[in-house]
Amino acid sequence: MKKYYLLLAVLFLGAVCLSSCGDDDPEEIIENIVDGKTKPTVSINTAGNPMTMTITYKGLYTQTHAATFGDDGMCSNYTITEKFENSKLADEAWNTYQLSAEKDQYKRSGNTITSDQTEAFAGYTREYMMLYFNTLKTNLEKTS
Repeated sequence: MKKYYLLLAVLFLGAVCLSSCGDDDPEEIIENIVDGKTKPTVSINTAGNPMTMTITYKGLYTQTHAATFGDDGMCSNYTITEKFENSKLADEAWNTYQLSAEKDQYKRSGNTITSDQTEAFAGYTREYMMLYFNTLKTNLEKTS
């Protein structure tokens, strides 16, 4: 359950961070995401390896969760990649991530920030990760 809250916190943090700058009022952008006025598109691909979930807030950013599985069927790598539409959004997110205790797990290249979450998900089965992705999607759709 702790891992579930961690990922939700990352999702929320990403949404808040990336929406804190731009042409519109930053507080209005955050409020629109939190209140569900800005709706994400969520897609899940469970057929491949890695298994992926992509969350897109059009015009703001795309976040991709990728769970890779070893021959034993257990998760061996889990990364979250955020691709921001502009450098202002990426800068704001990066600055916020650098204030976190886990700042070493974040890497940046241009407008893309990658977070290694392997430690939190290593050893989980494919079935568990499918359930996890579906739960996140359902929660995003309920709040959006």
